[in-house]
Amino acid sequence: MGHGPVAAPWLTLHQPQVQGPGAQLRPEAGVHHPALPQQNGMVERVIRSLKEQCVHRQRFESLQHAARAIGDWIAFYNAVA
Repeated sequence: MGHGPVAAPWLTLHQPQVQGPGAQLRPEAGVHHPALPQQNGMVERVIRSLKEQCVHRQRFESLQHAARAIGDWIAFYNAVA
């Protein structure tokens, strides 16, 4: 299905302060090396899969609903990948 687990060491190196409604989702940011096409392709594929298989298939009632659905999808993706 994919190219491996979504979580990667370079994604957890830095955690910025997020303000507003997005803070409830507890996003993690990290270093992405855009000069490496292999990493960019993998990241783009995960984002595309997330949109096609999760986000575009439902209407979220709240940020909590979105966070739960996306978290469940990431767990599924990591288990299958």
